[in-house]
Amino acid sequence: MSNTSTATATDPCATSEEHPREMQQLAQVRPKRNQRLPKIVREQQIQMAALKVFREKGYHAGSISEIAKAAGLAEGALYKFYRSKKEILEAVICAWYEITLKEYEINFGSISNPYQRLRYAIAHNLRCLCEDVAIANLYLELRRDHYFRSSRLVGYNKKYIGLMKSTIQKIQDSNPGITRGTRPSLVVEMIYSMVETKSELYRMGERDINEEDVVSQIYELALKVI
Repeated sequence: MSNTSTATATDPCATSEEHPREMQQLAQVRPKRNQRLPKIVREQQIQMAALKVFREKGYHAGSISEIAKAAGLAEGALYKFYRSKKEILEAVICAWYEITLKEYEINFGSISNPYQRLRYAIAHNLRCLCEDVAIANLYLELRRDHYFRSSRLVGYNKKYIGLMKSTIQKIQDSNPGITRGTRPSLVVEMIYSMVETKSELYRMGERDINEEDVVSQIYELALKVI
């Protein structure tokens, strides 16, 4: 499936294969005889195993027993580290989001023009949903769940959204022609809803997507709304 990307070499949205380099390195550690692996290594091995199972079967079809087997653990032993499949999913997505957010903040901070920042933010969000569809769908799966409200992901989400909100506010403040602009939070909500909607058929494997065109459409509409 073809995909016209909006990203540049300095605009990475880490995929699940790329982002957990440290996770992969630690997960490959093998204990010496009679030596227990550190808890963090075991957790990361479970996360890698879960991601493999989720990729192959999806979140709902993948089972705890399959994750335990892929991680080289008995099912009962896995529960020493995670209480549920939902908790494992949260850990997997948090690992992805943490690295993605750090890279996003660095690239976002290197752009001084608020209009360019807004366009970059839209492009980045779209690319995150399109570049690694499996991770994107897992994230959306968790975000729609009531569990999300008490998840660690809420903090990452606030930081990610906050950068776009502050950019929209700067555009409004610097433009004397805007006397009663739309609340930044509403503009952000509109943008993210459009990104999710515009990418849905691509993520379902039903249609190609031209990311540059989609970004331009959303950006131009956002400027009108602002």
